Amino acid sequence: MRVFTPAVLAAALLAGPVQAELTPIAATGYTHDFILNGDAPYDTAVTGTMDGGLDQFENWTWVEAGEYTNPDGDLQTYQGLTAGVQNSLTGTGTFVLQDFSANNVVALDGGASGTLTLDTPAAYEAIALYGASGFGAKTADVLLTFDDASTAMFTVASGTGIGTDWFNTSPDKALVVGGRSANKSEEGYTRLFYGEDDRIGINESLFVLGAADQAKLLASVTITNTGGNRMAVFAISGGTLPVPEPAAAGLLALGAAALAGRRLPHGGGALFLLSGNQSRAGRVGRKRAPGQAVGLLIPLIPTRGTVPWQLALCCRCWRRSPCPPSRWPTLRRTKQSPRPAHASSWRCC
Repeated sequence: MRVFTPAVLAAALLAGPVQAELTPIAATGYTHDFILNGDAPYDTAVTGTMDGGLDQFENWTWVEAGEYTNPDGDLQTYQGLTAGVQNSLTGTGTFVLQDFSANNVVALDGGASGTLTLDTPAAYEAIALYGASGFGAKTADVLLTFDDASTAMFTVASGTGIGTDWFNTSPDKALVVGGRSANKSEEGYTRLFYGEDDRIGINESLFVLGAADQAKLLASVTITNTGGNRMAVFAISGGTLPVPEPAAAGLLALGAAALAGRRLPHGGGALFLLSGNQSRAGRVGRKRAPGQAVGLLIPLIPTRGTVPWQLALCCRCWRRSPCPPSRWPTLRRTKQSPRPAHASSWRCC
């Protein structure tokens, strides 16, 4: 019977992908064009603006990066949005912006709802929405509807994710846009005002589905702005949860290597799932007790609390007889520190 050492286990973990990412989800339901772009006149370039409102073409809003005629009549390069797939600054994966010359946001005033319907229903461990709000912090409800008509509700807390103002320094920021623009009517809407600010950006709201819902096919996502005016949602992504970064996996391998000479007892295999914050793996030890499984004791040092992750570790049972799933050990946290600088330990029990 094959016996695995911790070092072999660590090598197996490092041999495969170490980062699972969220990727763009194709959907319909975008309601307005909030992005100035293309050639003048610009009064027909948008169907709403962040500061002016829905069905308005004046006041400050998003702009595609490029060269435009400024209020003085001179050509000027404007910072702004770039088309296509974007890498989220949160590290959870990618999202894609919609066509700049079509409806490209779900635009919501206070109390309004909008629904994104997936082109192809699919199962996800987590989804993310990308957007921003105007005139300060907002709240929102996010309703997930599955193909069996069941639902799951999530709440966006005030001033987080898509409820964060488009001028912000939030850790939820997914994309730095850096500039905004507005129509100028005096010359027949052929010139654009421009404002540059590194705080201007798109933010991310991440939602981790419950275990039962992860097995269902997601059909649509309904966003309700439960705050005031105004909220704009640009994109939706979904996929599996991130696993530890390569550096964290490397630390785990180094710690496990110290146990390379110790063979784990024979028996049936058991699968451990460690869930927590994205962390650095610390000292690795081994714990066993009669009638229980042999596992790894791994202190984990949280680095930030916004990205959950899962890591699977295989152990061997302490008993020689096969270990059925009903007897697989569970994990519980043995120490919870209120400060990220301290370690949180997990053990098999």
